[in-house]
Amino acid sequence: MKEFEGTKGPWLVHDTYEEYNDYTPENPQIIVWDGDEQASKYICDMGEMGDFNYAEELANAKLIAAAPELLEALQLLLSHAPSIEDLGGKKTAFSNSFGEAIGKAESALNKALS
Repeated sequence: MKEFEGTKGPWLVHDTYEEYNDYTPENPQIIVWDGDEQASKYICDMGEMGDFNYAEELANAKLIAAAPELLEALQLLLSHAPSIEDLGGKKTAFSNSFGEAIGKAESALNKALS
């Protein structure tokens, strides 16, 4: 299986609306970063407060920050997923749904690693 070539996790959300360390209260930002205080690397800057819906962008940032763990979990699940033959070889409602879920998981994984 192809390996992720981007910044390794964990990734963290830094919400300057709550923590006015580097920004003024009039110019808060939400960023996703690698958490390395010595050589910090931004993964994603969600933009200035006036440019977006705060709750929606914070939720987006949390999803982005979870991406490394989600990728690892998806790879682990797919590596242990049974085939239709392992499920008895019969097409059933469960095997059809399971097959669809596996297909979506593989598609998402390919999107992330291509």
